[in-house]
Amino acid sequence: MNNMHGMWQDRLRELIREGRYRTQSELVEALNKSGFEATQASISRELKTQRVRKHDGYYTSLGSALPEGIPVLSAGRVESGTMLYLKTKSAGAPILAQLIDEAEIPGVVATLAGNDTIFVMVDGDTGLKNLSDWVGTDGF
Repeated sequence: MNNMHGMWQDRLRELIREGRYRTQSELVEALNKSGFEATQASISRELKTQRVRKHDGYYTSLGSALPEGIPVLSAGRVESGTMLYLKTKSAGAPILAQLIDEAEIPGVVATLAGNDTIFVMVDGDTGLKNLSDWVGTDGF
């Protein structure tokens, strides 16, 4: 029974990822056609478990837009964060952002690089000071 339930869950994920379903009844019908017995009530419970929501009227899994092989390794929120910017020469921002990331500067949360501009999220005064010291400026 558990193995069938696992297969049922996998098939539901596939259906949602590959198809466009507006109602739970449509999902029940698709699962039944795939050889699984399902009810609207069981679908409803499973959608909650799998973090499935409606987007533009269709069921979708949260996070399902991520390309395969490129996972989100960490995510978070900074309470006292400050967003800074650094300007550099053309095409230098990605390299500088990577160096900042690799330096693992305490208080530096993340970088976002364009062509010649880097946005840096720092956590509080410690992050500001440590980034300032690393960059070699008198402060921000």
